[in-house]
Amino acid sequence: MTGGDVEQFLTQFFAMPNQLSLEVLEQNSRLRVFAEYADELRSKKARWAVLPCWREGYVVDYYGISFSDQDFRQLGKDLEAFVGCSYSTFELRRSELSVDDPIERAILQFGVEFVYKFKSDSKDEESSPQISKKIALMRELAAQRQVRKPRQRIPLHMVLRDYYMALEAENRVGAEKAIEEIRADGLLDAVNVLFLKTLVICRFGSLLELERSGFQVDLLTLRRPIAVTEAVISLIYRAELSSFEETGDVQGAVDRMGGRLLPLYGDLYRSWHGMRSSYAAKSFMLLALASRSPDATLRDAILERKTDFLPDDVKWLEALATAFPAAQEATFGPGEFVGIDSVLRSALNAPVSLENVRTLCRTAAFNDTLEVRSVIRDRYRQLPPGQQRELRATKASAALLDELLEPFTHDEVQSVPQNWGEWLQILRATNPWAKAVELARKGATEWKLTDGDADPDVLTQLLLDVQERQELRVALPHLISCARADALWPRSEWRGFYEAMMDVLTSYTEGSVSDLTVWTELAEVLLRLGVSKQRYLGICTDASDLWKAYASAATLDCATELLDTLLFYPCPDEPARVDLYVAVASRAHGFSRLLDPSQRAFLQVLGSDYRQTEWRTAFESETTVAAEQDGSVFADLSGMIVAIYSLTERVSKRVKTILEMLCPDVEVRINADHVGTPILKKLARDADIFVVNTASAKHAATEFISANRSPAATTLFHNARGSQSMISLIEQHLVSQKI
Repeated sequence: MTGGDVEQFLTQFFAMPNQLSLEVLEQNSRLRVFAEYADELRSKKARWAVLPCWREGYVVDYYGISFSDQDFRQLGKDLEAFVGCSYSTFELRRSELSVDDPIERAILQFGVEFVYKFKSDSKDEESSPQISKKIALMRELAAQRQVRKPRQRIPLHMVLRDYYMALEAENRVGAEKAIEEIRADGLLDAVNVLFLKTLVICRFGSLLELERSGFQVDLLTLRRPIAVTEAVISLIYRAELSSFEETGDVQGAVDRMGGRLLPLYGDLYRSWHGMRSSYAAKSFMLLALASRSPDATLRDAILERKTDFLPDDVKWLEALATAFPAAQEATFGPGEFVGIDSVLRSALNAPVSLENVRTLCRTAAFNDTLEVRSVIRDRYRQLPPGQQRELRATKASAALLDELLEPFTHDEVQSVPQNWGEWLQILRATNPWAKAVELARKGATEWKLTDGDADPDVLTQLLLDVQERQELRVALPHLISCARADALWPRSEWRGFYEAMMDVLTSYTEGSVSDLTVWTELAEVLLRLGVSKQRYLGICTDASDLWKAYASAATLDCATELLDTLLFYPCPDEPARVDLYVAVASRAHGFSRLLDPSQRAFLQVLGSDYRQTEWRTAFESETTVAAEQDGSVFADLSGMIVAIYSLTERVSKRVKTILEMLCPDVEVRINADHVGTPILKKLARDADIFVVNTASAKHAATEFISANRSPAATTLFHNARGSQSMISLIEQHLVSQKI
């Protein structure tokens, strides 16, 4: 659109049969708004314009023109709101213009495709003046409207990477922020957003929260990923069945499964195949026992996997297994819930045939694992063309088959990985690999790190070979999740692999709180296993570099937790860890006004531990001044008894030290008993505030504490790692009491 084009258009538009001219518009105050639209067209800044054409009588034709579909929609909304049908014939739809009309021909020749045409009321001589007044108001308010500049959206795979890393970091706020970004930008449909929200509740919340969320009905009717089904089953077990395990009450657990859980949640328990958690194994063992005909085959399949679980879990599984009747006796509960696993096991062991592949496809509707997909794909290829066509006889069967085969028939990868070794090998050989992250996500649930008789050294080298691949960086949360799900985590023979994961995260993190939290936890794992002096120096150096790159009040907790951890484990290089403390303290002092009192107190305590008197004094004086100016919320603890339950006594002791520094008149007691004891009972009854670290606690002790607390007493459940987050939880509670 050039200046000449605009002038030519305006000349043609304000010519006969239009009795209005630009001069008339400029001279008439009521019509000046239309002259302003014409000036905007000349300046080439116009998003839209409204121009009048008066032919005769009281009727005036108005043309709202725009140059893009988005602006056209906005213009339509404005015209509908300000003019609408009150004064005109306006309709919210694109108008068809006639080339036979000179005015409309001028618009078409101007190249405008988006046009609203409406008329004033022919029976009301005040209609046109009212329209002019409303359009002037519309233009005035439109000028004040803030024009949103489209922000650069983060790709879905990166948002999901942040989501899963937040889960690994026990960072509920970070996970929910990622979900909201996905929802707001429409990156996933409502069903997949529901699954993501469900995983968050299962990880951080309670069964009561899930029931109150309203998700339950949809979850039980939708086809779910195995990870979601297993997460919900685990949540149900912790809430409804773990107390029976703690007391060894087999019959009570069976009665609860058959009498309450199966009627409510039966659809979740259709298939155990592909699940790896101990909660799922114990749930399905109870299911097999509570069924109308106890399923000994499922019992034996679960017992074959007992080496995957901790001794306490194995003990309970064996106790349940011994309760099976010697002969098939009827109990209660719908027997069909255990049928799919039996059918699937038979199909996997059966020879290739048309009916065999059809059966596998049917079971995949309830158990869509990578193993089942691999078998279907391989056996489908072995069928003659005629039988392949028969499998696609109906639209429904063809659609299901295409879904099961699609990731591999339209991808350069010719095999479905069945363990992390195969996944890394395919990633090394295939660049790019479109399905890499999706398969890693499924593998994190279905695989163990040791599957396929994996050699730690070989897997470590494979990981280092592909460390620069973006697919690995995005899939890293899934790899870390699978490693940490190992019942024997951490394994000393896998130390090199843990170091490689940590190095990849060090090199390619963007400094999120979740990334740095997971990095700190991996560092503690290595320190627990024992490291060489060179590796110790490397941890301190990498931590210093990460701090320099991403130092902030938000990431300080990660740094102070690492400094606290370094004090707990053997130190082969004292100057290295002291230098790290000095680096953290000096940078944090620069933004000390942004720090919470507990953060300053933590740095002060660490200054004493690291024998850095200057820094201890600096943070001590700042803590004192801040308390005098603003008043510390921790002063409200004065005279109270605060109890802390955690199996990680190092964290409890650190929290006790900091709380007593922030409020000298508080009494802090800590406990780490595995079961209910007289001491724990007295503490539960005496404490004004009881903090239970559910991320490091025995369920029996947790239940015991709750049972012995007064309903009016304050019990805070801390589902995260580290002392600073526990202190923050207490601080948030104290602040909430003031509101």
